[in-house]
Amino acid sequence: MLVNSITLLINNNIIVFKLTHTFIYSLILVCVYKKLNKNTFWIIITILIQQTICWYNTLISLLIILILILYDSKNKNKELYIGLIIGFIIMTKHNIGIALFIIYFFTSKNKIKSTLYFLIPIIISAIYLVINNDLINYINFCLLGTGNFAKNIIINPTCLIITTLSIIYLIINFKKTKDIKILYIIAALTIVFPLIEIVHLLEFTIIMMYYILLNEKNIKITLPLKILIFLYFIATILIYINDVEIIKSGKHIKYSVQSKNINNYLNLYSSYLNDEEDTYLFISNAYLIRIYNSQHTTIYDHLNKGNLEKNETKYIKEIEKNCTNKKCTFILDSQYFNKSKKNNGFQYIKEYKEYVIKNYKYVETLPTGDKIYSNK
Repeated sequence: MLVNSITLLINNNIIVFKLTHTFIYSLILVCVYKKLNKNTFWIIITILIQQTICWYNTLISLLIILILILYDSKNKNKELYIGLIIGFIIMTKHNIGIALFIIYFFTSKNKIKSTLYFLIPIIISAIYLVINNDLINYINFCLLGTGNFAKNIIINPTCLIITTLSIIYLIINFKKTKDIKILYIIAALTIVFPLIEIVHLLEFTIIMMYYILLNEKNIKITLPLKILIFLYFIATILIYINDVEIIKSGKHIKYSVQSKNINNYLNLYSSYLNDEEDTYLFISNAYLIRIYNSQHTTIYDHLNKGNLEKNETKYIKEIEKNCTNKKCTFILDSQYFNKSKKNNGFQYIKEYKEYVIKNYKYVETLPTGDKIYSNK
């Protein structure tokens, strides 16, 4: 993500960020084509059905495919390249990077060299963090705070069955072939933990699809898989046609595609942002609204479990101090009030909702179901 953000210096628009992803994906797909030829079509289709294409998990999935390609190659420096990629992955998403490194370390011929290769991206990242005086924040948020992420466990029964079948399939194939690449794929399964649901499972499907297309000769496995992927692709296209629209304004996100009625949505929420008071957006689209209004995002815009420091409620005191002698408005996500046991992956920390309800006055409920509270 740090590397991708460099391109935003050219033009600070999310479109540039997405084009950078597309360029990286295209380069990897060129390598894939050399292995799969016409079957590369199915990898492209699998990418297009992702609910979040330009996202770190999709990028990681394609980088893991690149690792599998390198492992099979005769490149003299492949161990170096694999180590660098895994180091890059671990600085993007720790749990996947650690799992990949374990396989890389124990299967490498020269463990000292391999470890050094792996450490290069980590050292570069550490230097960057030290220069910007962000090392402590990195430790607090990305290391100490990750223990709280386990509280986000979501298990979709269908996705759990598919994940279990994938593990069984991979283990059976490893016993037959002793192919080290299978161990990398099993390590990549950490992408679905602790959120075993469709979004994360689809990301893993990219990797699984590549392996099956490359190695599986049984048409009873490949044909049903292709049919399912294609049907899902058609369904995705139909959803996009009926349920999305282009953002018409906003310097940084103009021309991006979002859910239907997004322009009305952004205009509605923008009306609550002004210089006379502080507005706290405890909603899932807080980042989008801030960027649309050319405002800086803050820690208060992403109060997800596992994305903050170890003490996740410490910011309540800061809010309380700030709003003592100042007008403050809070918009609480409708999912905070969802009494259903199934909360669709909503990860916001409930203590912030409880603090607002207890200390501020209810104002109104928006058409979206989000509720407004204020001390005015």
